[in-house]
Amino acid sequence: MNGLEITPCSALLFTGSVGGTVNPAMLAFTLTNRVGFPVRTVGQDVAWLSASPTFGFLVAGGPAVSVAPNLLTNNLPAGTYNATLFFTNLTAQTVQRHQVTLGLAGLPVITPNRPMKSRTFPARANPSAN
Repeated sequence: MNGLEITPCSALLFTGSVGGTVNPAMLAFTLTNRVGFPVRTVGQDVAWLSASPTFGFLVAGGPAVSVAPNLLTNNLPAGTYNATLFFTNLTAQTVQRHQVTLGLAGLPVITPNRPMKSRTFPARANPSAN
């Protein structure tokens, strides 16, 4: 039995724009110790995501692991990025994987208005000029 329950079961989702802020600023996986003795570590497979705490004894009803994109997201081009967090129960020698997704939209392209072409019109005859 693993004894380490992690919620939510679904992937965490962060969204933002290139070079801008990412929302929400932080999300969390809540860890629950069901057997009372596991030690847990958290690992990840990307540099743009930070998790804290990453190691420690988990008491029954233990803390959440906070997950947040870090400043390295400012260097990413528009796109969808996926990460995996690895929650390891060192006592039971089990690993649970949970997904985190970051969606970055490109900045809008602003084009200047094109100037109107000047057009010349023939002069109209003035009927009162006679």
